Amino acid sequence: MNTSMVSLKRVSMSREIVGDDRKRHTKTVINEVSLEIESGDRIGLIGRNGAGKTTLLRIISGIFYPDQGKTELDGRIKSFLDLGYGLEMHLTGRANAYSRSILDGVPKSEREEFVSWVEKFSELGDYFDQTLNSYSTGMIARLVFSMCTFEIPEILLIDEGIGTVDTYFQEKALARLEDIYNSSSILLIATHDQSLMGQLCTRGIVLNNGNIDFDGTLSDALDFYNRDK
Repeated sequence: MNTSMVSLKRVSMSREIVGDDRKRHTKTVINEVSLEIESGDRIGLIGRNGAGKTTLLRIISGIFYPDQGKTELDGRIKSFLDLGYGLEMHLTGRANAYSRSILDGVPKSEREEFVSWVEKFSELGDYFDQTLNSYSTGMIARLVFSMCTFEIPEILLIDEGIGTVDTYFQEKALARLEDIYNSSSILLIATHDQSLMGQLCTRGIVLNNGNIDFDGTLSDALDFYNRDK
């Protein structure tokens, strides 16, 4: 059985924002968060917009670096975060898939297999050879999800994007995530869709203003969050 781990110890991150007075202010978006995640954890990140869910996922993925604290992870990680992150809108779906295979470190001998997987799984048809600026948001979501799940990673991070695909593909994506679930990998998803979270997660973490307000079973976490809404 593969083992994987994510550990955050007193991680903090701030960013500059422009206030109502049109002056720049520093806002803490993650505030001394400590978190231990082990193989087999399927976690739903719960919170209002601006609670810090996406920022936390970006820190774990390595897109953002915290101002202080320590982040450790053990395991292959894939991120399904910003739909447009790393994509070239003037290139075709096929060209983007090939480019992603290089960025993801896919061996040269397996890159054509990677592209074929993305083409087949995404079911984009003729659009796979058209430029991304002709794609809808749902089509981009199909492409990104397919690229992220060519191999079952040990750690998969998802931020809302799965909810932007059509119902048929969402069912297909959930089936693929079930494969990851059964492989004892780590799954972290941030979504406002509590029904979707209920299908994928067993643990819930409630974030509020960059702080962890609750960490426990998903049902208890949702009760805690909904009680205060």
